[in-house]
Amino acid sequence: PDAKLIDISHLIPNGDLMSAAWVVRQAITSFPNGSIHLIGVGYAKDHNTDLLCAHFDEQWFIAPNNGILSLIHSGLGKEESPISYYRANIKEHSKQSLAWQGPYIARNYLSELAIHLYRGTPIKHIAEQTDEVVRFKWAESFADSNGIQGLVLHIDHFGNLITNISVESFNSVVGSHTFKLFAGNSIIRQIHTHPLQVEEQDVFAVLGASGMVEIGVKGGNASELLSIQKGAAVSVVIETSKKA
Repeated sequence: PDAKLIDISHLIPNGDLMSAAWVVRQAITSFPNGSIHLIGVGYAKDHNTDLLCAHFDEQWFIAPNNGILSLIHSGLGKEESPISYYRANIKEHSKQSLAWQGPYIARNYLSELAIHLYRGTPIKHIAEQTDEVVRFKWAESFADSNGIQGLVLHIDHFGNLITNISVESFNSVVGSHTFKLFAGNSIIRQIHTHPLQVEEQDVFAVLGASGMVEIGVKGGNASELLSIQKGAAVSVVIETSKKA
C-alpha cells in the first residue's frame, strides 16, 4: 500500500523503442535507488518475446527482450555501469493464475514481476541470469578534420531536436573556435544558454540538460518548421578563427 506508482509517459509513438528508451533514460536519474521501472513498448507485437529483468545503477527494469534495455543502459560514449540481465520465468507460473490476461497481457506480466521485486522476492525465484539479450546501440557522433558529424537522435513532444553530439564532445572539439552548426537548411553560429536569448521563431542551439546539443525554434516546432526528422544529419564545422 505504500508503493508509489508514477506514469512517465503515454506519448511514445507506437513501437518506437528509441523514443521510449530516450524518455526512460532522462527520467531514471530522478528516481531513488530500488525503483522498479516497467517498460512495455514493443511487447504487443509478439507476446512470445521473453521478459527481462535488468539491474543497474541500483534500479530494476522490466521489459521485453527486444533491445530496449540495452538502449536505456548504453553510455552513449561514456563508460557504462555494470548490468545484470535475468530472463523472467513468471509467464510459466502465471498461465494458470492469470485468467484475465486478454489484451492486457503485457501489463499483467510486467506488474506481477514488479510485485515480486517490490516484496523482496529473490530474483532467482522468478528469473534466471542470462546473456542471451537483444542488444542495440545508439549511433554516436564522431570528430573529423572539419568538426563533428552527428545526427538527430530524438525529437521531443515540443518538436525540439536532440542530437547525438554530446556537450562534452562539443566543448572538447570546438573549444574557443567559431563554428557553424548545420541542421537541414539552417545554419546556427552560436550556442545560447536559454531560449529567452533569441527572438520569436528564431532557430537556436543549446547545451541541453540531456547532456546533448539540442536545437529548437522559439515558440515553434523545430522538427516541423525545419522539416527535420529523426536520423537527419547534423554537422558542426569549425572555422579557423577563434572567438574574441
